[in-house]
Amino acid sequence: MDEQEIEKQRQELRAAHRVRPVNEAEDGCGLHRLPNGVYGFTYTPGPHDAPLFQTSRLHNFEIHKCADGTTLLVGFVSPDAAARIAAGRERAAFQLFAAPSAEAAVLVSVPLHSVRLQRGFSTREPGGGLELEFEPTADYQSR
Repeated sequence: MDEQEIEKQRQELRAAHRVRPVNEAEDGCGLHRLPNGVYGFTYTPGPHDAPLFQTSRLHNFEIHKCADGTTLLVGFVSPDAAARIAAGRERAAFQLFAAPSAEAAVLVSVPLHSVRLQRGFSTREPGGGLELEFEPTADYQSR
């Protein structure tokens, strides 16, 4: 998958979530202080006060704070993990990566309140990402 296709998928996801980039005044603010309807990039995607930045850097994660206040973690997973997440019927453990790879090329977004960080790996190392456990809620809809 080339960079243009990846960016096209990201743009489509942003449009579907109706989010705009954080602006200059919001750059670096904690997620809890940002208005709804924005997206940004962070190295610390777990905490409710994760800082979001305008600029994507190597191996950081994209977060969408939707109009309804739902916070979504965006990243790449394997096709099997994507199918389990989309089904939303059972608990699923998976690895989420900030950038695509041959093994993890499917772009997904999952609500932060539905995932638990099991283990983080340095994103600077090859294969670095997040090991997560997804617990769908009764009202879960794949986004």
